[in-house]
Amino acid sequence: MLQGFRRMMSGAGLACLLVPGLALPVFGQGIFNQNLVVNPGAEAGAGMTGSDQEPVKDVPGWTLTGPVTVAKYSGDSFNAVGDYGPVERGANYFISGSGGGKALATQTIDLSVAAAEIDAGRVRYYVAGYLGSHAQMDFLGGVKAEFQDAAGKVLLTSTIRGPVGDEGNYPGALLSRSVSGFLLPNTRSVVLTLDMTAPEADHTGFSADNLSLVLAAESIMGVNLVVNGDAETPNDSLGSTGNATPVVGWNAPPSMYVTTYDDARLGAADPGPENRGQYLLIGTGGGTGTRFHQAIDVTLAKDLIDGGGVTFGFSAYLGGYQDSADTAEAKVEFLDEADKSLGEAALTVVTLEDRKGAGGMLLREANGPMPVGTRRVRVTVVFGGTGDAAFLGYALADNIRFTMVAPAAELRIKDNGIVNAASGAAGAVAAGEIVNVQMTGVDLNSVVRMQLDQDGKVSKELGGVKLYFDGTQAPLLYVNSSEVRGIVPFDVEKKASVEVRLEYKGVKSNTVTMTVAPTAPAVFTQEGTPKGAGLIYDAGWNLVSAANPAAKGSTVTVIWTGGGQTNPDGVDGRIEMQSLPRPKAAVTAKIGGQTATVRFAGAVPFGWAGLLMAQIDVPTTATAGNVLEVLVTAGAATSPGGVTIAVK
Repeated sequence: MLQGFRRMMSGAGLACLLVPGLALPVFGQGIFNQNLVVNPGAEAGAGMTGSDQEPVKDVPGWTLTGPVTVAKYSGDSFNAVGDYGPVERGANYFISGSGGGKALATQTIDLSVAAAEIDAGRVRYYVAGYLGSHAQMDFLGGVKAEFQDAAGKVLLTSTIRGPVGDEGNYPGALLSRSVSGFLLPNTRSVVLTLDMTAPEADHTGFSADNLSLVLAAESIMGVNLVVNGDAETPNDSLGSTGNATPVVGWNAPPSMYVTTYDDARLGAADPGPENRGQYLLIGTGGGTGTRFHQAIDVTLAKDLIDGGGVTFGFSAYLGGYQDSADTAEAKVEFLDEADKSLGEAALTVVTLEDRKGAGGMLLREANGPMPVGTRRVRVTVVFGGTGDAAFLGYALADNIRFTMVAPAAELRIKDNGIVNAASGAAGAVAAGEIVNVQMTGVDLNSVVRMQLDQDGKVSKELGGVKLYFDGTQAPLLYVNSSEVRGIVPFDVEKKASVEVRLEYKGVKSNTVTMTVAPTAPAVFTQEGTPKGAGLIYDAGWNLVSAANPAAKGSTVTVIWTGGGQTNPDGVDGRIEMQSLPRPKAAVTAKIGGQTATVRFAGAVPFGWAGLLMAQIDVPTTATAGNVLEVLVTAGAATSPGGVTIAVK
């Protein structure tokens, strides 16, 4: 029997007790922090060489339109293994074939497994790839990500452009291109398109490799939105002395790369960031200089931005190598939906004179209100110099940061925001009742689920949130940015009312006065909703459902809460494993309006104090083939209707 209880406690049916809805358990976790693109480097399937004009017609994972094909890195191809580009590359890469015109490779990626996190506004996307041309031609296409809802409506479009102008003057090079942003609620898929359309009807040699789409659970407010602003994210290959390889997160030419503080000959006493890490960004300002940038889509925060309450902070450490005359400067541009500039904030240039003729970096900062209408921000760093192409100096940058801060929401328990976790009904609370407290003013990137403290009891703090009933902290089952699920302490038993409040990172909420009742029973459902199929198990500890109805005369186990004080007295947060406490109040039950014998009513083995079960017999006179209502009565109170059981 104990094994059955263990299985019941670990089953999917109880997920609704630990998370706010069944869309969240492991729910979506497997989609994060990995490349979701199928065949991102054209490694699946054959690849032609540069001398082989027979195009590859089938590229697994991609739908091809026009002259898109696959080539192999080789001496007789347009791109060789040793050319600038991804170090960790396979044998193949994408290339546009002869004939010119439209050349597209497309695939659709399902994101629905992460729906709950997406709809909560906590998912950031990163789109990246290596793009180039062997013939110093402007790469007018790029990679486009169209994020869509379940009906196929495009909610957001994000594009990385190929190298153009001076960026394209590197024959055979594949330059790192990327963009990031935040998914909008209701996003369920993305259509990813590699566009190598050529303006001329000859073999263009547009090339691409290592395409990627990565999702991460991140917040848009109060954190650094610059990707790899500290240069600490590993590149494809980076030795102890640094290599001139593309830098993760940045759109940059080969003249910008990552090096170590040792190579830059900067010691701890030289000007620079205290938390400098191991690496920094370096590039030459001689000749035409070095310019690198990245774009971040902030459409997710449009309501806050357009409300006029969002401020930004922009900063960077900028400088140069030893007595190099090269300068470093940076700016952030605010762009609207059509990429029209709404303004910019520039950091003061750092010159050799500012550095007192020596190597080092100085902090430059800017801040202010986000312009109304901003949908994207573009961060650009420029390493400039003397203009003498023969002079080779170096400029430096590190710890580049851009943050947005919204007005702090008041930590507040919402009106009628304290409800029974099973029924969703507001009203008097009872000792040991599992409740949901709905709130504002908590900022969490994801759901924080139940944990056990060092004493093996349910923790009373999650994600910096605490819940108090008078002066007693309540055990917590989960917390997110809008709701905390807790267990009413047993010491409210003899009180007429109780003051409920929250604390979040030391900030106190408003206080709500709640009436205390001896009992407040309610039955949990399988979907975590107030009404529907009850969280009810048969004798084999399988969920009772339309596909597995309970037999008349059989004993089923109903999961409920709100039974009030127990005998012996309940212990807050205890995991019940030995003598199982039973409610002091008398417990009865009905199925389909008929009295059902209660064989046992008390704590759930391996469950937390306050989680109750009632083992009851399905009446032999129950109507078979129907979905019947289940009611549990504890003392003078009866659970709300609408919870059902299937009977055969």
